[in-house]
Amino acid sequence: MVVEVVGIDGDSAMISWSSLTEILTLAEQHGVPKSMWPIYGELALEVPLDEAIEKSRSLAAALETIPDEVVEEDYWLAILRRLLRQGNSFFVTSI
Repeated sequence: MVVEVVGIDGDSAMISWSSLTEILTLAEQHGVPKSMWPIYGELALEVPLDEAIEKSRSLAAALETIPDEVVEEDYWLAILRRLLRQGNSFFVTSI
């Protein structure tokens, strides 16, 4: 399964569900719970953007607690942290 990582401003990137699961697991191993991520299920026809923006902000702060060397070893986690550091918000959904 492939999911789409969609930026609030409209940019998007495709990531496999298995890659996303790996990111979530890695982050959780370093103290970032899966519940912090702005992920909305397969049938999410309407994403609560205000909530996604707030979760993105909270996630950005949480990802800063993960050592740089851990983040940089994971392609997608490094991209997401860089985007969040730049002040971007995102959500993940698979429709």
